[in-house]
Amino acid sequence: MNCKRGMSGIVVTLIIIGIALAAVGVVWFVINEVITTQEASVTEASGQVFQGCASAGMSVWINGCTGIIKYLGGEKCCGKLVTSCKDILDNNPGLTDGVYTINPNSNGEDASFSVYCDMTNGGWTRVLNAVTVSDWNTVRVNENVVLSGTSDSATNSVQNGWIGVKYWNNLGNEMREDCEGASAGSQSKSALFSLNVGNNYAISWPIGGNWNNWHNGMQLSTKDYDRDLWSSACANYGGHESSGWGWHRSCHIGSAWFGSNGKPICHVVPGATYSGTISESDHVQWFIR
Repeated sequence: MNCKRGMSGIVVTLIIIGIALAAVGVVWFVINEVITTQEASVTEASGQVFQGCASAGMSVWINGCTGIIKYLGGEKCCGKLVTSCKDILDNNPGLTDGVYTINPNSNGEDASFSVYCDMTNGGWTRVLNAVTVSDWNTVRVNENVVLSGTSDSATNSVQNGWIGVKYWNNLGNEMREDCEGASAGSQSKSALFSLNVGNNYAISWPIGGNWNNWHNGMQLSTKDYDRDLWSSACANYGGHESSGWGWHRSCHIGSAWFGSNGKPICHVVPGATYSGTISESDHVQWFIR
């Protein structure tokens, strides 16, 4: 009898343990489902809702991931640092125009900053924004500022600014100029583009108009490095039709900043040449893709 009672006690204990383990399993399942659901509805700053690694253009994490690590849709994901607006759009089709974060460093280090992206036309990164110049010193700057500065032309359409020129090659191989208002009217044109870093960032950008005939192929000139063909320094010359950093041959609209009224210059006006009428705009933007 005592043996039976002992066995019954063991059975009851085992049943209780089984029920307890089952309860723990149910609780864990519920918690896991909540976590997974929360992760699956992660919304990025862009407004895109990701359901997992693949939908974010990322791969499932493995040891040695050298990119960004995120938890999406219940998966631990590894992805490269996005380098341009085109990179973002390729991984997330359907995004709209706006401000996004990129890291165009070729060495892979994370030194991210915000840029304005034209997603409507295929993922263009805005690298230069030119409006009326009221203070010429904002564009008469030293080379280190031109190369490294991210004065966020990208995120503010009413201020002069640019993304550091040293990043431009990493953003794509095509550059577009958009012009709005004033004598130039509305113009937009793009051409293949590159900067020769070893030759003081000499530019190749056969965009047409006065640029082709005068500035294409020139080295970058800044306040502290005069590389134009004029007897003085175009990049540090005040006021009249020229001033500020750019790719000058001889101080005539070798960038976007210049104009007798301080208005930015449009280079893509059909038929424009160096000797032609300077075409002022209310707003000039350069994009790379």
